[in-house]
Amino acid sequence: MVMKKISPDPDNFTIWYHYFAGSLPDLNLVLDEMLESGTDFSAERNAEIHARFFTVDREAQTLHDTSVRMESLLADILAQAGAMGEDAAEYGEVLKSVSGQMGSVKEPDNVKAIVTNVLTATRVMEKKNRDLETRLTESTAQVGKLKGDLEDMRREALTDGLTGIANRKNFDMILRAAAMESAENGDDLALLMIDIDYFKKFNDTFGHQVGDQVLRLLSATLRDCVKGQDTPARYGGEEFSVILPHTSLKNAFAVAETIRMQVANKKVVNKKTGQDMGRITVSLGVSRFDHGEPLAQFIARADQALYLAKRTGRNRVMTETDLVESEAAC
Repeated sequence: MVMKKISPDPDNFTIWYHYFAGSLPDLNLVLDEMLESGTDFSAERNAEIHARFFTVDREAQTLHDTSVRMESLLADILAQAGAMGEDAAEYGEVLKSVSGQMGSVKEPDNVKAIVTNVLTATRVMEKKNRDLETRLTESTAQVGKLKGDLEDMRREALTDGLTGIANRKNFDMILRAAAMESAENGDDLALLMIDIDYFKKFNDTFGHQVGDQVLRLLSATLRDCVKGQDTPARYGGEEFSVILPHTSLKNAFAVAETIRMQVANKKVVNKKTGQDMGRITVSLGVSRFDHGEPLAQFIARADQALYLAKRTGRNRVMTETDLVESEAAC
């Protein structure tokens, strides 16, 4: 921060703390690009970065804008419906008047005049109907776009920007829902915690951009190895997770082994230079949900199994059963 002449205020400390912690991949991408291009970190630019990544201003503005547009659309639709009601009432009066006149008309010319009036009023009503249909169709399209904008914002809020899989917030929501379903139905629920072996060393050796490539490679492997009901997520930094509903501990171990072998068989190649940077491996921990237990305890057990895998050699899978046996051995 001193080197880039960045003011040491709380907002800027927040930005650069998270940059070095690697907790916000999108922030790292933006700052890396700025650092490489020699961009000046002015007070205004720093404020923009903080607003983008550490406030809800953008989401709040999107919601506000959507609400205003929706209110305007509804007001327009109501106005159209009201005007149509008045037009229908006027048309009804014309028909009522014609009905009264027809009983007393004796001259053909008078009948012709009445029919002409009815036709004119009918054509006017038809045109107004067509206009209303067109405007309602346009309004429907605008409502659909607003819905799409809100869905995009929701998806962005729940997706890790770097890897494209569920982020930590989404992980928490899905795990909570899966645990409730498991408890209600008595079904199995398993959790994998995954960590890239020696990732910091790899990152320091080859740089953040190649490190990001590795994170994307792992996330793609997770997507390929799980079923539709399962949820891969980026838990934080280089740690990932997979939520496995309706899955026993034994089957979860099999999924973890598949992931471990798939990752170990992949080469990491620098896309820009073509340089072969070798292979990466992952360590995995597996736990099974005990109905009624706190979710923090469920996660901690998988995390403990993960670190047991790292302590005993890495590039392996350990389960909560191994934890019990390890404690017994001690």
